[in-house]
Amino acid sequence: RSRGRRQPPPRQLRPRARVGLISNAWPEIRGLLETEWSLADAFEPLVLSAEVGLIKPDPRIFHLALERAQVEPSQAAFVDDFPENVEAAAALGMRAVLFRTTDQAQEEVARLIEGAAVRRDVTGFASWARRVVARGRGRREGSEIVRLRA
Repeated sequence: RSRGRRQPPPRQLRPRARVGLISNAWPEIRGLLETEWSLADAFEPLVLSAEVGLIKPDPRIFHLALERAQVEPSQAAFVDDFPENVEAAAALGMRAVLFRTTDQAQEEVARLIEGAAVRRDVTGFASWARRVVARGRGRREGSEIVRLRA
């Protein structure tokens, strides 16, 4: 923690989780994540639509993120604030949760992590990035990948 501020959720999940990001954001998002927000190092993998040429809810972007996270869809959970993205993730076999509020999303991700602690090697995708991306250009385009450590 720096200067008494709370760590962003991706860092709060460590050491229990590895967090990645899937984002439909604009091309400059990597620069903002790396410099202005100092968050790029919190995400593994980092799948940016502007770099990979795919956007949610295209199943190929989910498959790419799953491949980079080295997990199967059945080992993953996805949380996003757009119903079509949640539905696409669920259709692939991921546990999918619609983001409605920060508290609700954090509670559901915490339950996924608690459940995964018993069943090793589970990955979850969570939509915390919505708030971060909204700071950039008023857009709500991002999701996180959470890979739980055994």
